[in-house]
This record gives sequence, structure tokens and C-alpha cells, in this order.
Amino acid sequence: MLGEQTAAALIPVESPAEAGLPAGAAHPGASAAAELVTQVRAELPAMAGLPAREELLAAAWLMSLRSARTRRAYAGDLRSWLAWLAGRQTDVLTAGRVHVDLWVRGQQDAARSRRASGGGLTAPRHLLSRIPVILPSRS
Repeated sequence: MLGEQTAAALIPVESPAEAGLPAGAAHPGASAAAELVTQVRAELPAMAGLPAREELLAAAWLMSLRSARTRRAYAGDLRSWLAWLAGRQTDVLTAGRVHVDLWVRGQQDAARSRRASGGGLTAPRHLLSRIPVILPSRS
């Protein structure tokens, strides 16, 4: 699971000054973030083309999964989730449980209508169980 401190280390802030670094210094997590994204791009080409922040968040979450087969399956579902959020002008980090419920319901309905062709969401209940890892906790 990607912890809050790990995420902070991997996700560069807007400027070195915001991170308390001297001007021109690289963020300490930048090379680790680049390596992580490179690994995911090589293993999961379906994740290509995401905005940089979403690509890094997706890479961190997907690489926390042990099985390559699970990563591949979830990558497609994650692309669908991110596209659904973008269509509603909702940032992935501000999405709430209501968004997850609406998206999963839509995926289940679409899968029912495509069942004869074998399409559909990989495993909505399993992906839904992992969503809290991506969504920020609300205190």
C-alpha cells in the first residue's frame, strides 16, 4: 500500500522552493518516480498517455500489486475509471465514495448488456475493495 509519506516523496511539488529545496535542485523523489513510471510504461502500455500526476499515482498503486496479471487487469479498469472521472470534471484525488459507487454501477450495467460478447469490467467488487488505497481518507 502506498503510504502518505511515500506518496509525498514520489509526487513532486510545483517548485523546489515548496519542497524546501534550493533553487534549481531536483526533488528527492523525482528519480524514484521516473523509474517507477518507466517500469509501468514497459509492463502496462495501456497506461500511456495519462497526465503526469495521474500516471505517477496509477504507477505507484499498480506496482504495489504483486501479480502482473492483476496489474494488467486493473490497469484497464483504472483507465476507464480515470476517463469516467474526466468526463465529469472530477479530479481523482477529490473523488468520493459516491463517484466510486456510480462508476461501478455503470460498469456493471454495461457488462450485463455486453455479457454475450464476453466484455465487461474485470472484477468490480475486487477493484472496489482496492479503491480506498487510492482515495484520500477524510478525517
